[in-house]
Amino acid sequence: MKIDTFKIKNIVILNYKKYAQLSLDINSDFNLIIGENGSGKTTVLDAMATLLGGYLQAFQNIPAGERHSINKSDIKIEIQDYENNISVEYKLPISISGTLSIDNEDVIIERFRRSMVSTKTELLKQQNQAIYTLVKTLESSEDKMFPLISYHGTGRLWEQDYKSSAKMEKLTRYDGYKDCLNAKSNYRNFISWFEKQEKNSFNLRKEIAVLEAVRNTVKEMIGLLTKKEVELFIYREGDLELKFKNEATRERVSNLSDGYRNIIGIVSDIAYRMAILNPTLGLDVVKKTSGVVLIDEIDLHLHPKWQKEIVGLLQELFPKVQFIATTHSPFIIQSMQSDQIIKLDDNSRTLEADATMMSIEDIVENIQKIELPQMSSRKIEMLRAADEYLSILEKLEDNNSLQTEEVKRKLDELIEPFEENMAYVAFLRRKRLLTENKQ
Repeated sequence: MKIDTFKIKNIVILNYKKYAQLSLDINSDFNLIIGENGSGKTTVLDAMATLLGGYLQAFQNIPAGERHSINKSDIKIEIQDYENNISVEYKLPISISGTLSIDNEDVIIERFRRSMVSTKTELLKQQNQAIYTLVKTLESSEDKMFPLISYHGTGRLWEQDYKSSAKMEKLTRYDGYKDCLNAKSNYRNFISWFEKQEKNSFNLRKEIAVLEAVRNTVKEMIGLLTKKEVELFIYREGDLELKFKNEATRERVSNLSDGYRNIIGIVSDIAYRMAILNPTLGLDVVKKTSGVVLIDEIDLHLHPKWQKEIVGLLQELFPKVQFIATTHSPFIIQSMQSDQIIKLDDNSRTLEADATMMSIEDIVENIQKIELPQMSSRKIEMLRAADEYLSILEKLEDNNSLQTEEVKRKLDELIEPFEENMAYVAFLRRKRLLTENKQ
């Protein structure tokens, strides 16, 4: 088995964090998870990271800390209050199971934790024999293609130090999985790898194919987003620098905007991990490596213009990678086919309409369920106050006996917050005067 394709096909979550049970089918190329805050988007990504950790757990040479195991804090809790006696119940067993599609063959993974006492996340060989067989095959030959796994959480910028880290020791292919399921990815590892490869290239007086593949990928990404050609992307004095064609100055990556650093961080992490995992692929490593990438809040710090383009860009740069991302951005939702969207609010796999054919306002109102998105919150409040005001006046016209001091006070209170809008207030007061004069 050469691992030409490696994707998540489905996942089943049991007693994990907020979910008693959740089953999802996963699209083979790009998946966008949407829903309100608290709907469980990040929880689903964490569960997928745990599922992928089952693949890593089958390796003998990968430390337990890299496997994204199930922790006590992941276990679903039920709090019961019976006659002021509060009890807390941990729901066990907790399990994450699913199917990986590997070269079009289904491989089952099931990870679980049986009790509060045990701290072990189990992956029994009997139930997961296929994944152990696969890993044994990979470990037996240097020319087998290792799949990529990478998780980028919302802390990917705030936790970063964009300077080079300590001296990087000699790497093995297994180092491509170092911190790969840590949502706070270590950008410094990429810089250290890049520095070492450039020094090797200089000492050998020749290009290193995987270095050029990674460099070209980052340059291509920046060029596609900015519509400007990147002339240089090099290591210099503990940082990375880039220079656009026909521009005199160089930019240090650490000085770029959060939006730039966010997307450079994601793309560079994916590309350099591919280079470590499959160095024999040379210049083709980025285009030929398969795998799964998880991204929480893919729109983080990106201008709306870039949000509209980010999905297509990632698919163009990494054609064999399955992406699973979360977002609140209507611009990103608009770039997706309906079967690529997982809406957690109603646990629905598909949408009633094709988001690519909808306006931003339609997406915000009909998919994200935000009332009157074209209006500000204050304008909506004014409209509601006016509706209630006119409704009261209409009732007064039909029944004069309703005109009490309490009703008059209510009418005054409805327009009081909007006194600065003289035309609005004058219109409603005019309506009130006409109604009162009819009595």
